[in-house]
Amino acid sequence: HIDTKEATTPSAMLTCGNKYDKLDGTQNKDVAFYWYYRSYHEGNKSAANNLGVCYHDGKGTRSDYQKANELYQVGITQNNSASYYNYGWNLYYGQGVAKDINKARTYMQKSAQLGFASAKDFLKEHFGITSVQYQSFKAVWFEHRDGISLSFDKIEVVPEGLKLTLWGKNTNRTS
Repeated sequence: HIDTKEATTPSAMLTCGNKYDKLDGTQNKDVAFYWYYRSYHEGNKSAANNLGVCYHDGKGTRSDYQKANELYQVGITQNNSASYYNYGWNLYYGQGVAKDINKARTYMQKSAQLGFASAKDFLKEHFGITSVQYQSFKAVWFEHRDGISLSFDKIEVVPEGLKLTLWGKNTNRTS
């Protein structure tokens, strides 16, 4: 049994859905759908992919590929690697959208660039693509605690996770 009393925020609702989704049995899939649905409709766009999978697979609801694709598109706006993968899958097989192999490859490549292992496998199996340029971007983050600022100069998504290149500078000024 999972304690759901503390699932009062959209983020906690998503966590609750994830816990039920991992359990076996139809009833648990119904409960997972309920929590994903609540989380998404209470403003947690991060729940879009999970809810989309429920609609795609008919877990806790009737199967609806078009609704799943709409939710994957929301996940894509959140740069969710699984949403890129799932939408690419549906493009490849024409599920709820017109079949488009070229677009499917593009979405799968983006998913793989974000580090999603299943997308890399799909690209290898269906397109013969064995290497992917991982996404690299610059980001800056400052923490002003004890007068220290930290800045991430470069963040790279690599197969093992994130590779961070950072530098720090003491900005403590005395007057």
